Amino acid sequence: MIVLIHGPDASLARAEVANRLAALDPDGFNTTTLDGRDVSLSAVIAAVGSVGFFAAPRVVVVENLLSRSSRGAGGTLAVDDARPAVGGLDLSPLVGTVPNQNVLILVDPELASIPASVKRLMPPDVTIVSSAPPRGRQLVDHVVVAAREGGG
Repeated sequence: MIVLIHGPDASLARAEVANRLAALDPDGFNTTTLDGRDVSLSAVIAAVGSVGFFAAPRVVVVENLLSRSSRGAGGTLAVDDARPAVGGLDLSPLVGTVPNQNVLILVDPELASIPASVKRLMPPDVTIVSSAPPRGRQLVDHVVVAAREGGG
């Protein structure tokens, strides 16, 4: 299973990851978190392809990997998202190595949307979650709930 979580709200993206981890691996024994800005694609493939230590599923969370494919040389978001590569590497080997019992979560709060080239590589059962903040009355309700949960 592959889950893509994108921004633009970083706190909502983190909350979505936390909720999924609580459901998939509540003890955290089978979860690995990697920094996509520095990790090699082969390291991600190795992590997601390995068997869970205690039980299935093995969950691999990779933060900020997708934004590497969307950045221009100056570090700003590029307009052209027709490139299928991340950091010069093709993502298709990663997509093809996720075993059915494992979960790969690619979270990128910097991206307002998933690049079309990445969407094309994903299997049909991919889950895409937008962490866009609510608007209007839902925003007020969201702030009230967040304040209560935070002890306010």
